[in-house]
This record gives sequence, C-alpha cells and structure tokens, in this order.
Amino acid sequence: MLKYLVETSGTLALPAVVAAFLLALCGRSAPGREIWLLRSFLLCCAVSLVTAGLKLTTRAVNQELLVLHLSCAGAVISLLLLALVPLAPRLPKTVSVLASVAVFCLFYEQLPVFMVAPAGFALPDQSVFSADFLLKLAGWGTGAGLSFLTAWCAALVLKRLSWRSLAILAMLALLAALIREASVTLQILLARRIIPLVRWIFSLVKFTSNYGQCFVFIVQTLAGVAALAVFCGSFRSAGPYENPARARLARAAARRDRRLSILEALCIIALALILTAGAEISSRGFELSPAEHYDIRDGLAVIALDRIGDGHLHRFEYQIPGGVAVRFIVIKKPNSMAFGVGLDACEICGATGYYERDGQVVCMLCDVVMNINTIGYRGGCNPIPLAYRIESGSMVISLDDLAAAEKIFR
Repeated sequence: MLKYLVETSGTLALPAVVAAFLLALCGRSAPGREIWLLRSFLLCCAVSLVTAGLKLTTRAVNQELLVLHLSCAGAVISLLLLALVPLAPRLPKTVSVLASVAVFCLFYEQLPVFMVAPAGFALPDQSVFSADFLLKLAGWGTGAGLSFLTAWCAALVLKRLSWRSLAILAMLALLAALIREASVTLQILLARRIIPLVRWIFSLVKFTSNYGQCFVFIVQTLAGVAALAVFCGSFRSAGPYENPARARLARAAARRDRRLSILEALCIIALALILTAGAEISSRGFELSPAEHYDIRDGLAVIALDRIGDGHLHRFEYQIPGGVAVRFIVIKKPNSMAFGVGLDACEICGATGYYERDGQVVCMLCDVVMNINTIGYRGGCNPIPLAYRIESGSMVISLDDLAAAEKIFR
C-alpha cells in the first residue's frame, strides 16, 4: 500500500498544485474563467482514459514520445505564462487560454500512467477483492485524493492573497514547472541522441533525475507560504465596522480562513511525510533469510519433511564447484500435503529472490505477492519450478537440476 501511496502522490502532486496556482491566477484576473481550466482538466481525464486503454490493449502509444511532446509544450507554455503573469489583469483571456493548455499538458503527462497502474495490482489468478489488491488500490486512491485535496485547498487559500503576493508565488511555481518540464525534454532528447551531449545539459538532467521530487517540495513550500500568510492575516481586523452584524461576518470569515489555512498546511505536511519518510520506508530492502542446512546423498539434496512442513518459506543453497551459489525455496501449500518448490528466481525479475511477509511469499524486486498454491508452476513472477519427489519422509531434489540453473545465478 505504502509503495503505491508514494508513487501516486509523487506523480500527481506537482501538476495538481501548479494547477491550483493557475486556477487562482485566472480567478483573480478574469473572474468566471476558472471554468475553462476545469473543462480542460475534464477533457484531459477523458483523453487520458482513452490513452490508458490503448496502452493496455495495443502498442499504439509510445510513452516516451508522448512525454517528449507534452513536456516540450509544457515548458514553452510555462515560459509564456511566466512572462505574462504581471500582465494578467490586462490580458485575462490570453492568460486563461494558456493556463488551460498548461493544465492539460501537465496532467496528460501523468494521468495515463496513473490510470494504468491498477491493472498491475492483481496477479492473473488473484481476485480483485483480495486483501493485497484492495490495499494497493487504497494506497493508489489515497495518494490521488490527498494530491487533489491539497490542490483544492491551495486554490482557495491563494485567492485570499493580495494580487501582488499571488503573482509572485505563481511566477515561482511556474518557474519550477518550467525547469522540470525542460529537464524532462532534454533528458529524452539526450537519450535519443537528438541533441549533442553538452556538459551543462548533462549536469542539469542528472540533477533533476536524481532529485526530481525537489520540484514537488518547491511548489508545496510556495503553497505553504500562502497558507501561512492567510493564517496570519486572519488575525488582523479591518474594523471599525458599520454595525455588529458586519463585525460578526468578518470574524466568521477570519475563522474560515484560519481553518482553511490549517487544512492546507496539514495536507502539505502529509504529502511531505509521504514523499520523504514514506518513500524511505517503502524503498527499504529486505534481506534474504540465511540458507538452511540439508543433506547430500548420492547426487541428491535430501530435506526432512518435518523441517519444511510448517507452512513457512525455507531457503536452501547449493554451492556449484565453480563458485556459483544456486538458491532454491520450499514452502508447504496451505490445506494440502503438496509443496511449492522452485528456484529463488523468476523468469521476469531474475535471481533477486523472495521473502516471507505476513505469511505471504513476495518478490524482492517488484513486490508482487505470490499465490502459494501456484508456486511450482511457470508463469508471471512465480519462482522457476524445480522438480522434486518424496521418499521415506524426505524431499529429494537432483543436484544435476540445481547445477543446470547455474547460469541464472551468475
């Protein structure tokens, strides 16, 4: 769950908060034209849904080329908006049109990937009502919900700022979006060798690739500054008032501003914790359990059944004379006398191995949970099957079969 919460938050937080700045900007410079941005977002959702369907069913969508065109367009539009923000009250229609296109490009760059993600949550034989699938879906949905809640609060908070303060913060947010979109464009152009490898370009691309989340933190910080300004401003009285009724309305408005600012601050803090502490926890690697002892007799690996019949994952290792260690795993299948036996590797992720988590067998690399009843069968991320037989209360595996898997573990 945490992994998908982090991924979704990191994917949607930047376009959502930048869109909030643009929404507030249009709302102040041309009241009523915020609807243009909302229509642009809804159109983007519809187009993204079609694109996601094509990605799942065909090979018609080249994701790299799609991102290249969108990031290039996003960079150009961000640059134009950056130059036009000071003139927004004089050119409200132009700014609204550019902001609508910017919202479409920023979200369309991310939404198809976001929409495709749930298709990979469940294994082919796993129900969509399984606990594992529902937890992943909950992380995916929570990340999206938190990102959009943060953007909604930010848009409302930003509208309460003075025009000068809003313009300055919006220009800084657009600058962050411009640098990010330009770096994505340059990264793809370098990878495709469309542009020559220049040192400063490579340094910029390297920095933004390694610290891409810094742009999310920048726009969140700008939104946090706005929330702090509105919160502090809510304590300043604009009185004296004409009558007590107006004074009560002013106090009620100040309380709403404080509550909204606090909610925005909490959303920003939650996103920051998810993208820092949450990312650290979700990326923390698991160590493979140590290999257990077994006997070798007449070219066979012999493992007593009473040592592997507890329903937990057991890992073993065969040392090839050439120095390669071939790992294999054994687990007793639930409600059965059968065993799941395979190499500690799969055909997709290689020899990364598996570990046991809360009674489930999980791939170290892709975090996919195995159906224990299918271990011993080929397909998907299942361990590569390994032949065995039961003799005199022991499991017997041929050492020749283990030696044949040497190339997998090199």
